Amino acid sequence: MKKTLLIVLFISLGFSQQIIPQITETYDNGNVKNITYHKKSRTGIEKVKYEKYYKYGQKESEETYKNRRLDGLWTEWYENGQKQGA
Repeated sequence: MKKTLLIVLFISLGFSQQIIPQITETYDNGNVKNITYHKKSRTGIEKVKYEKYYKYGQKESEETYKNRRLDGLWTEWYENGQKQGA
């Protein structure tokens, strides 16, 4: 019985960390404009990451979230792929 309970606990913890990407907008050429990542938790679904892309596919910016708030620094790139501020 204890083994079964532990297995169920580990499985449920594994599912609680599942990251769900959602493409929220695309350009007219079909490329992705931005992606929002969510995580399932015991209290609901939380936004954990946001990525924005230039029209031709290069990453423009990336933000991370924790407890529904912007967490730490965000990163931005120039259209040529070089990291800004580096």
